Amino acid sequence: MLRRAILIVVAAYVRAPSDGDTTLSSPLPMRLACGSFYEAVEYEFIKCEGSVWSVDGVSFSTHSHFILSIKPSFSLTMMFPKKYWTITLASLLILAALIMISYHATKQDSDTGFFRRLVLEAAWPLESLKNRSLKTLRESWDRYLFLIGLEAENRRLRKENHLLENQLVQYREGYLDALRLRKILKLQEQLDRIPVIAEVIDREQSPLFKSILIDKGTAHGLKVGLPVLSDQGIAGRITECSWHISRIMLVVDVNSNVSVLLQRSRTHGVLQGAGAAGCRLKYVPKAEEVKVGDAVISSGLGGIFPKGIILGVVAAVDKKEGGFFQRIDVQPSVDFGKLEEVVVLNPQKDRKP
Repeated sequence: MLRRAILIVVAAYVRAPSDGDTTLSSPLPMRLACGSFYEAVEYEFIKCEGSVWSVDGVSFSTHSHFILSIKPSFSLTMMFPKKYWTITLASLLILAALIMISYHATKQDSDTGFFRRLVLEAAWPLESLKNRSLKTLRESWDRYLFLIGLEAENRRLRKENHLLENQLVQYREGYLDALRLRKILKLQEQLDRIPVIAEVIDREQSPLFKSILIDKGTAHGLKVGLPVLSDQGIAGRITECSWHISRIMLVVDVNSNVSVLLQRSRTHGVLQGAGAAGCRLKYVPKAEEVKVGDAVISSGLGGIFPKGIILGVVAAVDKKEGGFFQRIDVQPSVDFGKLEEVVVLNPQKDRKP
């Protein structure tokens, strides 16, 4: 039977129907409390004959304990009111999901449990973020250490580079000194006097007046009027002399005058200083042939400068200027801005035979 019957033993006194009523014309409903599962039930007497009751084919006397057939009259709305249906349904679904998860977990052959894999899967984004963060931090730290080491290495290399540059400058300076001294020695072989080598210690120059100071003086046998040369040619002559310092008036000073001649044509003239403009060759007649590039050398006249020492080259020639003489501009052979050592010719120190 689809309908479940609940049998309850009841001790009660039931009043019999009046004589002549052999069958109940209608059910006799009663409601009984029936525990927590059923809130209320109804029972009915199916048949009555005299003092004997017949309930579902079972006879009982009216004054005895008897068993009643109970027909339940409950529904789900009595157990679960409508306001709890949503919560109840959700709870059932969650329970079903947990049962399925547990069932599938027991079917896994892996050593790692399902719930553990589930936890690991849920923690994977955080673990990945942690690993990336640690990797970035580690790379940043390594880069920082690398940069610190690189900076220290750069400092060391810069220091070494400065030392090498200083050494290179010293070696180059020594090489240039050797070249200058070689030229001076070559010049010394051409002179009949032993020269005194001096270093330039100061420059006193203006647009018109040009002079230098050297570190030799009367203590070294020098005096006023002595000629001064460089490895590039004649530089000037001594105009002032003290115990350890001498002043040299350069050939470009406006007060300087040197007797010269043109090496190619052997034409004589006077080389006069023109300050910043260099020098000018004066007293050369217009009839004389002068070409740009002609060398100008000392003539030996006047007894100050030895003959044949170069002073410069012709830079420009102008015969259109009025008068009897040409205007001849001369570029000095000595670069006075780079003059470092000079040679003073001292006639008191004769060369030994």
